[in-house]
Amino acid sequence: MRSYQILSVIAGVLGLLIVFTVYAIMGTLAIFVESLGGGELAAKEQVFFQVGISAFLYIIAIIIPFVIKQPKIVGY
Repeated sequence: MRSYQILSVIAGVLGLLIVFTVYAIMGTLAIFVESLGGGELAAKEQVFFQVGISAFLYIIAIIIPFVIKQPKIVGY
């Protein structure tokens, strides 16, 4: 594996960890607010949709460096 592939895997995995941590926190917060009788969070669906989109983009960002077979060197 080339260095940029390793770095993309590390960055993608860390990004996915952050995304799923936010998803877990928002889910817990939504359950907590609903249990207090405060109703639903108004932006809950929007946040869950954004988390899904960002997780999908991180997965694509992990895959792209392995699909590109002959990268061009830039900056030399």
